[in-house]
Amino acid sequence: MKFDKFAVVAEARKWLGTPFRHQGRSREHGVDCIGLIMQVAVDMGLVSISELEFKRMSRYKTIPDIDRLIAGLNRYMIEVPDVQVGDVAHISWGPGADYHVGFVSRVEEHVHVIHACADPGRVIESAVPEDKDWMRIISYYRFKEVNSWLQHY
Repeated sequence: MKFDKFAVVAEARKWLGTPFRHQGRSREHGVDCIGLIMQVAVDMGLVSISELEFKRMSRYKTIPDIDRLIAGLNRYMIEVPDVQVGDVAHISWGPGADYHVGFVSRVEEHVHVIHACADPGRVIESAVPEDKDWMRIISYYRFKEVNSWLQHY
């Protein structure tokens, strides 16, 4: 499979409208933000995660441990300084709420992300306003396979 950035976005868009479900890991029953990232990566063959590992990774509180989130991102991705379509955005919802993630779908006036959102209760695609304190992008991550592909083409 060709692991290009547009393929990542196309796969993520297949999840639009999927119900939000805390710790969810399926289209049928719903996903949360990290569940969306994990499932798209598995569906594309970017990572191989066993069912046992899925269960272990799912054991977190309503507000995940930020150190655990960053460790998980670093396990399968690399932090990148330059945003591109297909990257994973680490998003803050405000002070002390640095635990949201989504796929970058467009880079225009504002970065747009595909993410599982508790309100409105489904996977959506929306802009991340750069001038708001309550929602901002902290950093960007790229799947190692996608980064490798970009460096060769």
